[in-house]
Amino acid sequence: MCNVSQGTNDIATYFTKVKSLWDELDDLDEVPSCVCNAAEKLLKREQNQKLLQFLMGLNDDYNSIRGNILMMSPLPSIGQVYSML
Repeated sequence: MCNVSQGTNDIATYFTKVKSLWDELDDLDEVPSCVCNAAEKLLKREQNQKLLQFLMGLNDDYNSIRGNILMMSPLPSIGQVYSML
């Protein structure tokens, strides 16, 4: 997963590849349910990590927009970033 990058793929192909790997990982390692807000925080942290992983795998052509996205507070969802790209 750490070595996945866009390479010569277009954004849609790259996103699909990364998303399928995330889905496989999610099937193996689900967040336990609880009544406190810890699960929500863990889920948000996981989403942010996936976003960073996706952004860092983009080609250098996207350096400018990557920087702009990383400066957003709060960070947008992966779906929002995909739409921006």
